[in-house]
Amino acid sequence: MPFSTLGRSIAVLEDDPVSATIYRVALGRAGYACEVESTVAGFIARCTAQPCDLQLLDWMLPDGTAADVIRWTRGHYGWSMPIVVASLHSEEDQVVEALALGADDYIFKPVRVQELLARIAAQLRKGSPAGGETLELAPYKLHPAERLLALDGKAVELTAKEFDLLWCLYRNKERLVSRQRLLDEVWGVSAEVDTRTVDAHVSRLRRKLGLGDGSPWMIAAAYGHGYRLARREP
Repeated sequence: MPFSTLGRSIAVLEDDPVSATIYRVALGRAGYACEVESTVAGFIARCTAQPCDLQLLDWMLPDGTAADVIRWTRGHYGWSMPIVVASLHSEEDQVVEALALGADDYIFKPVRVQELLARIAAQLRKGSPAGGETLELAPYKLHPAERLLALDGKAVELTAKEFDLLWCLYRNKERLVSRQRLLDEVWGVSAEVDTRTVDAHVSRLRRKLGLGDGSPWMIAAAYGHGYRLARREP
């Protein structure tokens, strides 16, 4: 099965306007949601407020280097977050430093777009479920490859958008996902819909999944911000 970019978000740290535009266009056309920041401080603030699936980092920034971001990311998210560094600097010492700190890949500028997309997909594929893998969210079972959800062994009828919404929330479970990110990743950045669409779909998803007081799971709302799929406290 080909790799799917559905619901994948890339956080980019790049202060060169030309490179930033290339990333926005290439990643957007490939189906990714893409957010670009030009400073280390702005990037860390963005990633704190809005989780992503992969970080793409320039090395030299006005207020620091990618090393600062890698240290912060590994300290806050552990080793599950894929990090790719793209830099003009090809010195061996710098490449070794980036990889030793925790970068997963290092590519040299000027980047070749198709190679960049292939490397990003390769990193994201490492954390993706195998084609036939079943994901447990007891009492639910999620089958990403078949785009199916089962409750106590019985299929739950979900529309394509409802499944995409659930999949995005599942991949970020226990973390707040903004309404805007849900719009971008589930409906697409060019979709002519607003945040009320997200609210309506979340309401239907809660009803179809039976997420009442007796359920061990809930889709919690942070009013004015977004939603979080979380285990209900006993």
